[in-house]
Amino acid sequence: MPAPDFSDLLTRARRIICADLLATGPDFQDSSDLFDAGLDSMAIMQLLLLLEEEFGSPIPVETVTRENFRTVHGVALLVASRLGIEPPAVAQPATTAAPEPPAGEKPAPVQDAPAQAFTTLPLKNCDYFVLSFDAMMRAKGEGGHVAHSLMELDAVPDVPALRRALELAADRYPLLSARLQKTGLFSPHHWVAGQERLPPDLLLISENGSPGSLPGAQPCADADAEIARLINTPIPCRDDARWVKMRLALVERRDGTTTLMLSWSHFVVDGKGAELFLQALHDLGSASATAITALDTAAPQPDPRHYGQKWQATFPITGRFEEITKHRFDSLAPRKSGQSGPIRYEVRLLDDAQTAAVKARSRSFSEVLNLPFQLACAMRAHRAVFQHRGGVPESLLCSVPIQTRRPGAAGPIFQNHLRMFFGQCLREELRTLEGAVSSIAAQHQRYLKDGLDKAFDELMNVMRPVPPGIYMKFVSWRMKGLFNSFFHSDTGEFAPGLTAFLGAPVRTACHIPGFTSPPGTGLFINEKYGRLVLAACWRGNVLSERERAILWERWLADLGATPAFTGGWLAE
Repeated sequence: MPAPDFSDLLTRARRIICADLLATGPDFQDSSDLFDAGLDSMAIMQLLLLLEEEFGSPIPVETVTRENFRTVHGVALLVASRLGIEPPAVAQPATTAAPEPPAGEKPAPVQDAPAQAFTTLPLKNCDYFVLSFDAMMRAKGEGGHVAHSLMELDAVPDVPALRRALELAADRYPLLSARLQKTGLFSPHHWVAGQERLPPDLLLISENGSPGSLPGAQPCADADAEIARLINTPIPCRDDARWVKMRLALVERRDGTTTLMLSWSHFVVDGKGAELFLQALHDLGSASATAITALDTAAPQPDPRHYGQKWQATFPITGRFEEITKHRFDSLAPRKSGQSGPIRYEVRLLDDAQTAAVKARSRSFSEVLNLPFQLACAMRAHRAVFQHRGGVPESLLCSVPIQTRRPGAAGPIFQNHLRMFFGQCLREELRTLEGAVSSIAAQHQRYLKDGLDKAFDELMNVMRPVPPGIYMKFVSWRMKGLFNSFFHSDTGEFAPGLTAFLGAPVRTACHIPGFTSPPGTGLFINEKYGRLVLAACWRGNVLSERERAILWERWLADLGATPAFTGGWLAE
């Protein structure tokens, strides 16, 4: 096949970026800023894969800079240089900014997304794994794989509007009322439409001494203690829906502020989907419409391959598992543990100066890819606790979720749009931050080059018919009894467009994941208004007070956030 000329290359790069990767509008130009359009480190990972698939040439990590990836034209120039294609000698126009609306002009009304309905709906590949993980946690008495999204609000939101939004959501999002069903032991799960609408429950709670702006609210002595209790209170089961998928709580504090907490089953929605659901509730309550769609209803294409061919396609990821298990990895919780104890947590909001320092240190390792840096910092924080206990394991392992949603897209909310990146550092590599970052960056390059993301999808697809209990036994056997050393994710900016929720300004926000023990610990990151929010979570007594302090000290130091830290905004 002849090499493309630059015009063809630019057209194909534009299609990949604007149609396949980002949800850009019709006014987006080749000179528009991609980072403003939603290109983040997770999206760049996907873009590198798409470019290599399209043009057959890998992009070296040292060329992944903001300058090269700022515009479609810049990306095309980079690919052209890799293919030896001479671009035309035409000056690149300056980056154009979107025009500001005239002063006093009202924002355009929300363009309502069509309501979607289904009779039956298959689970997505990653949903099967998360469903099995949920079933395992329920069997262990750990409350299921339920996570919590918290927003700190300056006031009490409009409660009647919120109730209206929940009712509208039940009509618009039929998955909230759907039931899981199997037709046989080895048939895959699928959703079937429920016989009645099931809006999420709404709990109203007021801390003693609060202004009392939540009529009918249940009193509580301490807001933080009540939130901790709710985080460890399972979402109740219902026979007609198998179990409820979401629960919403408003906790009014003494100072008049409010904590909103959305609890959600992870096998139904992921972290970004939870943020989209909060945005949809705001839109439905204020405008009775939302631009965010409910489901990814694309029907799976028939696969002509026989089972042996499908299994062979999993070899890159199963081979990676074989390599991982050659080095013993461990967690801070005992492998053979009984009661795991409640989820405990501490959230710290970094100030502007600290956030700038963290981002500057991340850029010193890679200008745009922050996953290796963030994961290395989390690994070394755990290493510090192991060292305090008297011995660092041969390796630490963490599986990091990678979003597959198109950045800039309004949805869909439900189902898990994830793949997994498996990062492992040996004991020697963890001695320095530079060594850990270098190791993970090399693994990230291999993740792209060897197509481990696609192989992960293939493995999830092959495992679809396996009952949850057998599924998790297979995973446990493959990983020699432990899933990973700890949990970690970086979900980026929390609901970027959500600055107020039904009349109450949003101060900050974070996620508190629910997870199993072992491994029993996790370090999580997101942003709100450009400021980093850090959450350390652990089960029961996995961490002592001294170990908790050591973990934070090492984590903040490696991130570059010390010594200006002044305190947290929410702690168990």
